[in-house]
Amino acid sequence: MGQYCFSNNKIKKIIIPKSCNIVEGTIFEGNEIDCTVIFENKTPPIARNNFFLNRYTKSKIVAYVPNESLKLYKNVINWKDYKN
Repeated sequence: MGQYCFSNNKIKKIIIPKSCNIVEGTIFEGNEIDCTVIFENKTPPIARNNFFLNRYTKSKIVAYVPNESLKLYKNVINWKDYKN
């Protein structure tokens, strides 16, 4: 997913398919509503920069990952900052 790919939109829920291997920075920049993001891939995509950063509106982004992969996601660089 490219940088700013979902920026300035009103998406409330998005499912990221298993085929997603890379997440660039600030994909939700400028969004004014909270969003739920569901990652289907058991292997965490490569995360570049602060990919969930939203500097302007501070909307809440909640990410869900496969239960069996939660520990893996929590320990990968650029994912471990979002482990709560």
